[in-house]
Amino acid sequence: MESGAFAFSIWHGVLAVLAVIVPLVAVYLENSGLRSSRLSLFQWLMVLYLAVAAVFHLVELTIDTPTADLAALVAGIAATFPFFQRMVRRARDAGWGKTLPFLAAIPGVGVVVLVILLVVPTEK
Repeated sequence: MESGAFAFSIWHGVLAVLAVIVPLVAVYLENSGLRSSRLSLFQWLMVLYLAVAAVFHLVELTIDTPTADLAALVAGIAATFPFFQRMVRRARDAGWGKTLPFLAAIPGVGVVVLVILLVVPTEK
């Protein structure tokens, strides 16, 4: 195998599974009964996006090794846990249950769900 070529390992599979399981577990475990406003969800989205982007950028600038990249990816996946819990709280505030946040764990569908949760007003 030539140097620089991408090699799929078991760890890539494990990370792919974790990227789907972590949000599902976060949605399942959110039973606090709390609600979250549209603004609060948007703030969480921005903080999460900036924090994960900063971690990935710092890793690229300082320690450009596969292990560091893996650690940054794991940190990114772990950061989705509190965000998906906030999505459940926002769905509850909009008058829906956990179904919509469960659908958000599907790649590609999550963006649509997020836009819906950011646009729909609070249930009166």
